[in-house]
Amino acid sequence: MAPIDLREFGRLEEKVEAQGRQIESMSDKLDELIALANRSRGGFWAGMTIVSMASAAAGWAASWFGR
Repeated sequence: MAPIDLREFGRLEEKVEAQGRQIESMSDKLDELIALANRSRGGFWAGMTIVSMASAAAGWAASWFGR
């Protein structure tokens, strides 16, 4: 069994810690993206409601004046 090189072990330990910080940073960014998606979802449904109402009004007007 080869002896453990303490310098190499220290480098590996630092890499693991750096990756842990990167994962935490990505997790924070993911939380921000999820919050942004949840905010925009309300605007999407409001837009769909307006378009549906306009479409229904156009259909009603076409059927009323098309007689």
